[in-house]
Amino acid sequence: YLVHCMHCHGPNGMGTGLLARRVQPALLEARDNLPAQYVIVAARQGIGNMPAISRGEVSDDELRQIADYLAAGPHPAASGAAQ
Repeated sequence: YLVHCMHCHGPNGMGTGLLARRVQPALLEARDNLPAQYVIVAARQGIGNMPAISRGEVSDDELRQIADYLAAGPHPAASGAAQ
């Protein structure tokens, strides 16, 4: 994560790094437009500068859990986050 992801997704993994320059709100937990299937496809195929994430790095079950969590947003922890 530190080598490949943090520069865009930020220290907490939610998109407060370089991603914040392109997408508002950048905080992934605060988004209300991330369907689970979009998250899965973006992660598996890569999107923009983000490389694809293989099943060896994140299993299908783990990715589904992440996608479902993000699709259910915005989350209370993110609602008061500075953007």
